[in-house]
Amino acid sequence: MSNFNKATRPVASFIFRNTESASHRLCLFPGHFMTATTITQVYGQSTPFTVKSLLSYADPTAIIAAGYSCDQVADDFSLSENLKDSSGAEYKVKVSPKSPATRYRDFLNYIKSSGLKVVKMRITDLSTSANPSRDIFQQCIEVTQSSIGSKAGSDFVQLSSYINPANFLQNFIDVDLEKDERNLSLDETTLAFLDIPGNAHFQIDFTLAE
Repeated sequence: MSNFNKATRPVASFIFRNTESASHRLCLFPGHFMTATTITQVYGQSTPFTVKSLLSYADPTAIIAAGYSCDQVADDFSLSENLKDSSGAEYKVKVSPKSPATRYRDFLNYIKSSGLKVVKMRITDLSTSANPSRDIFQQCIEVTQSSIGSKAGSDFVQLSSYINPANFLQNFIDVDLEKDERNLSLDETTLAFLDIPGNAHFQIDFTLAE
């Protein structure tokens, strides 16, 4: 029996921002794939720069080799960081925790160790434009099972279907996976991808349950 009722379910919140005008395909859940790599962090606006090497979990190489389209795996990059992958290219989608106590990597590790899964996502458009396009709500999340030696079929969660028709200008949508007839799960065995529109700035609140 679950230790959480709907009022006390844990929620992890993260802010996503595409720093370019081009769309980038982000892997939200990498399944069993190895995504660790050494990256460089550059400090300073002029020479001499300070360069630091650190471990990142944003490398999509293994996921691409398995036949999936992916530009970057979600990991902890704040807007103040200048982070580059092993080829020297800068990561374009920045991921920052709403609370410094919960990093994205900790969130994925918690799902793995606890056996919990994501049952709901609130996606909030943080655009400050006077006429926001809400492009993020026109995307779909591709969900497939992580498997070795074969590529499983995919399901697609069309975000526009969760827009409230009574309040079309509302800046958030609630994606309730518990009500989805396909019984979709976002957990440690899941691969999930989301195309991030150019200059998109939004927040996802992930609600967890058994």
